[in-house]
Amino acid sequence: MQHFIDFLQATDVRHARIFCALKCGVEEALILQYLCKEYLKGHIELEVLPLLETLFDTPTYLALGYLKHVKHLLELEWITQEKRTKYPDVLLLELLDGCISLSPAFLKFVQEGHKTHCFLDTTPYEDHLDYCNDWFLKIEFLRKLHRHKSPRARAHLEQQLQLLEHKIATRLQRTKTPLSIQKFLRKHALSPKEETLFFALLKNAYSQDYTQREEACSFKSLVDLLSTDGSTRTSNAALLNPNATLVKKNIIDFEEFLDSFEQGLVRQYFLQEWVLGAITAPSSHIKGSTTLKHILKDSDIFEALEPKLGLDSVILSQKTKDTLEILCKQMEPSMQARLKAWGINKGTQVQAKIIFYGPPGTGKTMSALALAKSLKKEVLGFDCSKILSMYVGESEKNVRRIFDDYRKIARQCKNAPILFLDEADQFLSTRTTTSSGADKMHNQMQNIFLHQIEKFEGVLIATTNLLETLDTAFSRRFNHKIEFKPPTFEQRVRLWEQYLPANAPYAPPHTPKSLAHALARYTLSGGQIALVVKNTAYKVATYPQPLFTLEDFLAEIKKEKQGNFEGAKNIGFGA
Repeated sequence: MQHFIDFLQATDVRHARIFCALKCGVEEALILQYLCKEYLKGHIELEVLPLLETLFDTPTYLALGYLKHVKHLLELEWITQEKRTKYPDVLLLELLDGCISLSPAFLKFVQEGHKTHCFLDTTPYEDHLDYCNDWFLKIEFLRKLHRHKSPRARAHLEQQLQLLEHKIATRLQRTKTPLSIQKFLRKHALSPKEETLFFALLKNAYSQDYTQREEACSFKSLVDLLSTDGSTRTSNAALLNPNATLVKKNIIDFEEFLDSFEQGLVRQYFLQEWVLGAITAPSSHIKGSTTLKHILKDSDIFEALEPKLGLDSVILSQKTKDTLEILCKQMEPSMQARLKAWGINKGTQVQAKIIFYGPPGTGKTMSALALAKSLKKEVLGFDCSKILSMYVGESEKNVRRIFDDYRKIARQCKNAPILFLDEADQFLSTRTTTSSGADKMHNQMQNIFLHQIEKFEGVLIATTNLLETLDTAFSRRFNHKIEFKPPTFEQRVRLWEQYLPANAPYAPPHTPKSLAHALARYTLSGGQIALVVKNTAYKVATYPQPLFTLEDFLAEIKKEKQGNFEGAKNIGFGA
C-alpha cells in the first residue's frame, strides 16, 4: 500500500518509486495517477475525453493528441476498457466514446510493490554487501545483453537494466550513512566505465566457481562487458592496458600466461587485496591489533616461524656471513629511505627478494630466521610441497592464494612479516617445452608464480637445493642470490661445540671441546650434526650410567651416513 500512497502524493510522477517499473512515459503516468485519485472518490470508470480535457487542461481538439497514451496503457494492461477489441487493432478515435478504469493487475502492483517487482525496493542500503548485490545483478544483465542478439530480448533486458539503475540510484540517495565502498569510489574518482569494471572484478573475487571466475575476468570478457552499450571495443580495451588508470593506481592488476587449450597468451584481471580490505575492513584500528600467531590460527597453508638466533650465532662461511650482514644493513629503514629519495625504491616498506641455495642442512632455513631476527621481523612460513593438488586448476589457484593471503595478513600486522618459501624447487625449476597436459598446467603454475614474485612488495626469502635447475626467468627476479656451502673443518668444529650439551656427563678423557675436534673430521652438514647429537643423547639417556663416549657418536654418524639419501650408502669414516 505504501507504493500506492507514494504514487498518489507525488508532485512529480517521475520521482514516484514505481515510475520506472510502470514502463510508461510521464503523460501516461499522470493519467494513471488521475485515475487513482478518482478511484478513491468512488469513481471506478471515467470517460476518456472528459478525463483528458480535465487532466491536461486542454480543448477537445488538442485532447485528441493524448489518445495514443491511453492506447499504450491499454497495451500495458494497466487500464481496461469495456470494449473487447484487441488493443493493437483499435483505432484511436474509437477510444473517445469509451470508459476506462484501473486494471486488477495495476491495483495489485501498487499494493504489493517490490513483492511483485524486485526493482521497486527503494529502501536505504543496509551495508556495502547490500549495495554490491544490486551491482552484481547489473553485471549479470550486462553479460546477458552481450550474449543475446534478438532485438526483442535485448529490448526487454535494456528495460530491466534501466529499472535496476533507477533502483540503485534511489536506494543510494536514501542511504544516510555513507557506505565504505562509496567512500572508496569517490576517493579514487572512478568513471562510470571504471565503476562497471570494478564491480565486475569484485563480483569475480566473491565467486566460488573457479572456472567461471577465470572466464569472467579475462581481457576479452571484460571488454565485451564494457561494450554492451555500443561503445567501441578499442576505447574500452584502453581501460585495461598496462598504463590504464586503474592499473596505475594499483586498484587492479593482471596476470599473463599460456592458455592450455587456446594455445595463446591470456590476460586475466583481478582486484588488489588491499582494495578488498579497504571495502570490507576500512577501520585503521584493525591493523596491528593482533599477533601473527593469532592471525594464522585458522590458516591451513601458513605457519608463524619464531626466530631464536641472530646472525652472530649462525655458523657460516665468512663470505656468506658478510653477504648476509651487508644485506641486513641495506634493509635498514634509513637505507631504504635513502634509496627511495634516489628514486630506486618506489614503495614505503623494505623491499628484497632473496634466494638461498645450497645442499640440505647447510643453514638456509636457520639463516632466514636469523636474518628476520636481525631485521626485527616475524616470519610467515610456507611449505611449497603443500601447493601441489590432484585437481586441475587448483594448483594455479593456490599459487596466487599464497601471495593474496600474505598481503591480507601483512595488512593486519604492524610490521609486515617476511614471506619464507621453503624448498621452492618445484616453482623455480626450468619450464618444460613438452605438450603434455600435466606439463602445461605446471608451466602455467610457474608463470603465475613468476608474475607474483615480479610484483611482490616486502621481503621474500626462498630456498632451493638445486640451483642448476633454476629457470633463468626466476633468477632475474631475485635481487640477492646467496650460496650456502657445506661447512669446512673449522666450521664443523664450531658446530659440534655449539650442539654438544654443555651440562651432560662425558666419559674421560673426553670433553665437549676435545670431542668436537675429533668428530669434525667427518664430513657432515650442520643439520646432520644437530641430528647426530640429538639421536646420541636419546640413546645415552637410556643407559644405567649415562656417559657420552666417542663410540656413541661414531655409531650415530655411521647410521646417518648410511641413511643419507644425498650420497652413497657406504662412505666410511674418512676425513
